[in-house]
Amino acid sequence: MKDEERLKRIYCSIDYPSFGYPIPENKAGLVLLGGSLTPTNVINAYSEGIFPWFNKGEQVQWWSPDPRCVIYPNEIHISRKLIRILRKSAIKISFNNNFTHIIKNCAKSRKNQDGTWITKRMVDVYTKLHKDGWVHSIEVWSDKKIIGGLYGVIIGKIFFAESMYSDKTNASKYALFALCEVLNMHNFKLIDCQIESNHLFTLGATTIPKNQFIKITKNQCVDRRKFIEWPKNKIAVNELLKI
Repeated sequence: MKDEERLKRIYCSIDYPSFGYPIPENKAGLVLLGGSLTPTNVINAYSEGIFPWFNKGEQVQWWSPDPRCVIYPNEIHISRKLIRILRKSAIKISFNNNFTHIIKNCAKSRKNQDGTWITKRMVDVYTKLHKDGWVHSIEVWSDKKIIGGLYGVIIGKIFFAESMYSDKTNASKYALFALCEVLNMHNFKLIDCQIESNHLFTLGATTIPKNQFIKITKNQCVDRRKFIEWPKNKIAVNELLKI
């Protein structure tokens, strides 16, 4: 009982209506179970270093893993091979041009993946957050077709990345490179990648302790002004990256 009360004090403040039951500390990083998946709860959760992640048919699960995988926008790694490709590329990038297309393609099942965690409930909530100006998409274009992209939440000077996809080789990387360039222009502190992977490490990701990440979010997410400083039109990726 003492542990439960302590966890409630940590995670169930007045900013967390209907957030379910606290979970004892564990290596997986699950901190809360149940509650309401509402736009308000989702934004409040991100501001405390917590994100929703669960499968169809499950209760809402709220996570805060330790360590946390992040990318510092000014430390993104673009290989020499990709730089050579991009210099000659006709690929273009847009921002918030077709969020629906991006999230629906991110929600598709991948190879060696059983189902998807981007359920209809998640799509509905993040679509509402996109319409409200919290969630943003980056689209990668080849001719007149979107071939990949990503989406995530912006609060203060942090981009909380949610998912990315590619229909063509490297398309999601191009989206990430473009995102980092824009975030650098506006002094963003980091991109939250949530869970580490070897793929992210090749792009310059690193891990930091959970307590350090939460301290950063508490400092950087105080400013609740919505970010609107995106390029207005499609832009060539080599022009945006200045390569």
